[in-house]
Amino acid sequence: MTPSWSDGLVAVDLDVVAGSRRCVTGQRADGARVARVGSASNPEIEVVDSEFERRAPRVAPLSRVAGAVAPALCSWAPTLSHDPVEVVRTYIEDFKNRQKFSVLFRAFHAGFQHGFGYPGDGGGWASWVATGRGFLSGFPDVQVEVHDLFTHGPYVVESNTATGTHQGWFRGLAPTGRVVQWREVHVYEVERGKIVRNHPVVELEGLVRQLQA
Repeated sequence: MTPSWSDGLVAVDLDVVAGSRRCVTGQRADGARVARVGSASNPEIEVVDSEFERRAPRVAPLSRVAGAVAPALCSWAPTLSHDPVEVVRTYIEDFKNRQKFSVLFRAFHAGFQHGFGYPGDGGGWASWVATGRGFLSGFPDVQVEVHDLFTHGPYVVESNTATGTHQGWFRGLAPTGRVVQWREVHVYEVERGKIVRNHPVVELEGLVRQLQA
């Protein structure tokens, strides 16, 4: 049973309501980050991202180079759309489902920041590219099924289920060939057609458990 919106949360980071849909992200007393998405009255899904499982290896040198040049490319590249939902929708389809890194420069702002909590470059471009490369290296056939995509003000909320085959090293785990699924909730902030910030909660703990089973 999914808890109520505030059950067990010691702090609420975001509370986004758009028509009949709502998303709340926050933190539990044990440090885990939580996202709940559902109707305006009741949450339907809960995604938990524990502090331990969010730790990541050092950012690879190639990702540092990409992080260094990305701001300049983002400043030069035209926007995808002035509709925040279309910006996020195109990013999901082109990057998450088609592995086209070039879309990042059109979809993201030069000063983009993320809340994954990964070490390196203060949650900026280098660690974001490293995160993407890590998932795509481990699960090169990953596909994302979007369940929710709604907006309110500068926020766009995405909830999804990702499915991929473990064909490469991921978080120190050798390829197992297993097909696994995990859930994600992302709250993007979009300004003038560019994503400036992402507040993600990813079900990494459950994903790692599947790989270790």
